[in-house]
Amino acid sequence: MSEGGFVLSLLHGLFLVLGFILVSILVRRLHSVFADALLGFIALLLIAELAVQYFTALHVNWFLISLLLQPDTDTQIGFSGEYALLVVIAVLAAVIWTGRKTHAWLISVRPALVLAAAAGVFVTAQWVYTVAYFDGAAHILETRRTLPFFWAPHPYRSNKLLGYVFGPRGDNPFSIAHPQDDKQPIANTSDQIPSIDLNNAPNILLIVADSWRAKDLVESPEIAPHFMRAGASGYLSLGHSSVSNCTHFSMYSLFTGKLATGYGRSRRLTEPVGLLPTLSAVGFEVSTAESVAMDWYNLSDMILPADAERVVANGEDNYETDQHVTRSTVKKIETWRHKEKPQLHLAFYQGTHYPYHEGRARPGATNLERYKMAITALDTELAVIFSALGANEAQRETLVIITSDHGEEFLDEGVVGHASRLTEEQVTVPFMVLGGSPHAAVPQSHIGVRDFIMTEMGLLSRPEQTQPPQILANCDYDHPNGFALLTEQGRFEFIYDDGYLVPTSDTSTSQEKNEIAKAAKKLLRVITEAR
Repeated sequence: MSEGGFVLSLLHGLFLVLGFILVSILVRRLHSVFADALLGFIALLLIAELAVQYFTALHVNWFLISLLLQPDTDTQIGFSGEYALLVVIAVLAAVIWTGRKTHAWLISVRPALVLAAAAGVFVTAQWVYTVAYFDGAAHILETRRTLPFFWAPHPYRSNKLLGYVFGPRGDNPFSIAHPQDDKQPIANTSDQIPSIDLNNAPNILLIVADSWRAKDLVESPEIAPHFMRAGASGYLSLGHSSVSNCTHFSMYSLFTGKLATGYGRSRRLTEPVGLLPTLSAVGFEVSTAESVAMDWYNLSDMILPADAERVVANGEDNYETDQHVTRSTVKKIETWRHKEKPQLHLAFYQGTHYPYHEGRARPGATNLERYKMAITALDTELAVIFSALGANEAQRETLVIITSDHGEEFLDEGVVGHASRLTEEQVTVPFMVLGGSPHAAVPQSHIGVRDFIMTEMGLLSRPEQTQPPQILANCDYDHPNGFALLTEQGRFEFIYDDGYLVPTSDTSTSQEKNEIAKAAKKLLRVITEAR
């Protein structure tokens, strides 16, 4: 309560109630049917908000709506915009019909009083939030994240206003302004690298499985025997970090070697960035086989070169499309022996993503049981590819990397799915390397994969085997909404709110405050460089 969280929640809830009453009065004056429809819509919206927040720790906001607007939402999240529209129409029709058949007590209220009360509560809630934020109450942001339909002015404006009242706030180590040069082009790495000996360059096979967490392989390695057996002959890590907990952010980090802080800026550029266009520019032929098109949030436009040969699988479900990816990948591998140029092929599997082969599982199987069955099905597909690689008589060696874009939760920490919190289940994924140099510094997270491959190609000098602090970036539409910094001193978590970085942990001693300040400055430095 001292940080304003309880008071803010109470005031905002009261404002929503008063706002609804006021709008209902105005709408009912037009027609009672409109008022019934409004009630149905608001009820549906609040039910959806409660369900989404409880099970996924997300909100009914633009990010969630943007998910519904992306391609293949029915296979990605099991619920598409068309389904949502049908549900809305059905609920509204039911409420209107019920409203015509029932009677209710009517209470007479004066709209002017309701308007005045709503305005007063809104202003008070804004004042509580603004003052608490200005005073450095970190948890006020966490409270704001849990409130549905809450709006507040940008902290820069509110802090500037309060500065006239309370005096200057002083240096804030937890803030960083967005740069204003988003439209300036980013130099492509292909302009900065030396030429490559194409005759001796190996082929590269990248295999990425959607939503494949490492936890289940640690606990039950028998669910993926072929994968685990192959890992024994190469390098296998079950503690690798995907850096982020959603596909578009983690794939961005995987192929650019940067945090997703530059994602929004990169998607507005006309040229692709990262590893694949770089290798294409120096002579590699790039191809893909995708179980579902990697078009979410313009991802394919950002990471794939224009001349990439793309195959998007067809099938009734992601079980069949995964098999299509395997067949396409095997056919591609069989052609490598006849190619003069080195090849880079990306195989993207989707079977381990929701709904985890729902139509093919036994009746009554839980999500977690179906998920583990999907991992075994993926392992079968990988076995086919391992066999094709063994039978390939190409003169070139092949560098194989197998990993995932992010993990998945099954109420391990109270939520399901991913893209909500930076937990081990959502960001720790398998990572395997086959055919690489025995002395290579294998990356511990997706951030290092690009440089690792570039080093294996001879395009970068071999770095020293040092372990920098690990940074995790929480998912959002265009820019991470939170970070976690993992150092020897511990784990430091921050909310990133429209240009402001705020720690989420309590500090009771000066030493704890100093540690958080150091962590924040280190994180801000990396964020700035990543942009």
